[in-house]
Amino acid sequence: LSDTLDGRLLVTRGRPEERIPALVKAIDASAVHISADFTPFGKRRDGLVREALGSVPLVATGSPYLVSPGRVVKDDGTPYK
Repeated sequence: LSDTLDGRLLVTRGRPEERIPALVKAIDASAVHISADFTPFGKRRDGLVREALGSVPLVATGSPYLVSPGRVVKDDGTPYK
């Protein structure tokens, strides 16, 4: 895969709240874009990353799901269970 990408593949390990800000600094990124995560673990992780990024925005768009939780509701506005 790295060869296919002309050596531009980067695999890194570590805590997201440490690794992502380090990568942002290394490449002088102006923002970080992620798929929104709705699990308790994902929300905590993304909160820690957002805090560690400081002034660099963490932009959650899209979803790993076909339809994000809470988007499909019944006529009374409550979610299906």
